[in-house]
Amino acid sequence: MPPSDLWRQDLKAPLLYRIASILLLLFDVGHTLGFRQPDPKWGVDTLLASMRSIHFDAQGFSRTYWDLFVGAGLFVSVFLLFAAVLAWQLASLPAETLAIMRGTQWALAFCFVAVTILSWTYFFTLPIVFLTPITVCLIAAARPSGKPI
Repeated sequence: MPPSDLWRQDLKAPLLYRIASILLLLFDVGHTLGFRQPDPKWGVDTLLASMRSIHFDAQGFSRTYWDLFVGAGLFVSVFLLFAAVLAWQLASLPAETLAIMRGTQWALAFCFVAVTILSWTYFFTLPIVFLTPITVCLIAAARPSGKPI
């Protein structure tokens, strides 16, 4: 038996989805608590003060760029939580149901491939450290086992 088959046999889809779900939840908590906490070494205090103080009207609402930044960050937090719940639920499904939901499995995996690429392009180490194994787990879990159902 090739090593890849042994690896696949030991790490079945439910376990991979549970691992991804736990990592997603940890990443979500870290993101939610940390995205509004800049490192003082970055030297962005003046920029942040400007983002918080300059108001503009957008479609009848008075907003700041800080409002948009926080709102977008919380959007990400909500979607990370949704992905964690979805991965946990996928782990609970019988193999027959997972086989029918192959499109959903691959959509989730491809979404995280894109998010991982965006993180490598625009962010820094911590998101990459979380997103890379999450993406690997989601891709491996979506791959058909080759066993007849």
